[in-house]
Amino acid sequence: MYRINKKSEKGVALILSLIIMTLLLLLTLSAFEMVAVNAQISDNYIKDLQALYIAEAGINHAILRQRINPDNLSGLTNISCGPGKYTFTITETDPVKMEREIKSTGTIGTNSSRTIVANIKIYGSGPYAVLVTSWKEL
Repeated sequence: MYRINKKSEKGVALILSLIIMTLLLLLTLSAFEMVAVNAQISDNYIKDLQALYIAEAGINHAILRQRINPDNLSGLTNISCGPGKYTFTITETDPVKMEREIKSTGTIGTNSSRTIVANIKIYGSGPYAVLVTSWKEL
């Protein structure tokens, strides 16, 4: 009959508990890392969406300027809007048909920016003399 030496079993429980605690620590650290990465992704998404809305505000500002004075083709740069800024340009694409392209870029900080291009047509005078013919994100 084989007998186990009780002295050789001392410390086995300690080693096993240290291994289990190390595994639990690694699992906890990886969960914290996943939470941090997801928070960064969410923050980037929010900033990107805000930049899109700011670019849209730039388009609306340019359309308003065209309604007030259709002869004014000057753009504006770095107009503050909420947490960011927008810049827009107005380019005449067809002088005979009074068609123009408005390009607006909204930015938040240095990493998030979105651009929208809208094509408009001036068809008379008055506050509603601007028709948006197309609108797209770049």
